[in-house]
Amino acid sequence: MKIKIINFLISLFVLQTVFADDHKEKVYYFEASFSSFHPGGKLRASEIIEEYWFPTDKNVGRLAIPFDLKAGEWDHVVFFYKPEGLADSKQNPDKVSQEWKKDIIKRLGEEEFIKLEKEFFSLIKKKSTAIFKLVGELPKINDAFYNLGGPKTPVVVNFETFKMGKAEEGFEKMDQFRSSTGYTPMLFRSITGKYDQITIWKLPNDGKDLFNEQSEQMKNFMKSDAMKSYFELLEESQSGIGTIPWTYSQ
Repeated sequence: MKIKIINFLISLFVLQTVFADDHKEKVYYFEASFSSFHPGGKLRASEIIEEYWFPTDKNVGRLAIPFDLKAGEWDHVVFFYKPEGLADSKQNPDKVSQEWKKDIIKRLGEEEFIKLEKEFFSLIKKKSTAIFKLVGELPKINDAFYNLGGPKTPVVVNFETFKMGKAEEGFEKMDQFRSSTGYTPMLFRSITGKYDQITIWKLPNDGKDLFNEQSEQMKNFMKSDAMKSYFELLEESQSGIGTIPWTYSQ
């Protein structure tokens, strides 16, 4: 009887937490795919992504947020929005992913699609996946977002892992930075995986220093004790300069 009561209380607590979170704010889940390519394979992989994968995203309205890095552990990272939540994507692919496959097979033919997909995966040297939630609202999906054939935007991408038990404190400090400066990078926080937080910072159009054209308020905040204490919470931080093909707005 005691065990049943305990199990009931645990279930009630979980339901109350989910109910409270649902009314507090909408949570947007993404599956992140990290890829590094074999030497010499990056160019061909980029061609496949830009000529076939990303245009298909546009055709079916799939929200995919990719970026390419010029150095570091990963060559290509893409966040796929999971509109139907955290169901097992392999066993229960979401509707838009099913439409994506139908669309590209309709255009290329199943045999050609299988051949192209096999070629793409053969270019990958290392791959990893993780689940994140987006901080903020979803990007608006329209022709301007996909920006097919348009100029790419230079960005700095930060991959951050906090010391044991320090993630929530780190999140609070990042939120303080965003509210104090008014500068809001695209921000993802981990549900699974080795990175606690990934931020995408838009660079000026010339691709130079991130803070060159920013306010004195931001520059002073970056030098403050608050930001110093933030960096002390980090176990590991990797940064890379790259580009994004989609239209970035802040």
